[in-house]
Amino acid sequence: MRAGRGSLGPRPRLRILNRFAPFDTERVDAVLSSTDALIAAVQEWMERDHADQA
Repeated sequence: MRAGRGSLGPRPRLRILNRFAPFDTERVDAVLSSTDALIAAVQEWMERDHADQA
């Protein structure tokens, strides 16, 4: 049994996740690399969430 931290970082884990539940990996990578892209993604999510609640 293993103990401690896993050896894979966030990007390899996201690639594994993408095999099971496909998503836009380029967009996720951009968000991980750029604060501006992260801000834009959060704003889009907030707008979608607000529209869904209306």
